[in-house]
Amino acid sequence: MEHKIQIKPFKKKEVSKYRIIEITDFSFHTSHKKPTVSFGNKIEQSLKLNRQGRIYSPIENQKITFWEYLEKDEDLIKMIQEEARNGYKVLIKFPDKGIPILAGEDTLGFLKSKNGKRIIRGLAKNKSVI
Repeated sequence: MEHKIQIKPFKKKEVSKYRIIEITDFSFHTSHKKPTVSFGNKIEQSLKLNRQGRIYSPIENQKITFWEYLEKDEDLIKMIQEEARNGYKVLIKFPDKGIPILAGEDTLGFLKSKNGKRIIRGLAKNKSVI
């Protein structure tokens, strides 16, 4: 059975069971986090443990969208197919007012550091300091 990730409003059906993957925020980090190899495995692990998880992705020269990551992740597609065999529909939920974009704890720490303050001062002067 082929699955395609679709973007459309959710209409609840009483006869269906759902697994909901909720995207809560995007956080930017200055420390080098190891990129998540498989979104599907990470999401499946979070569903099994019934707790939140984090997915890390590099943004350097990024020309691929979040949806393209999801569509190309074979493990995610397999997980969705497995859930369908078990009678569940997998939904991806976004906040009604949009996805908040936050600075990670390490980024906030860097901005408070000597080098971070130097960069902020340079940006305020419209100079390239990086």
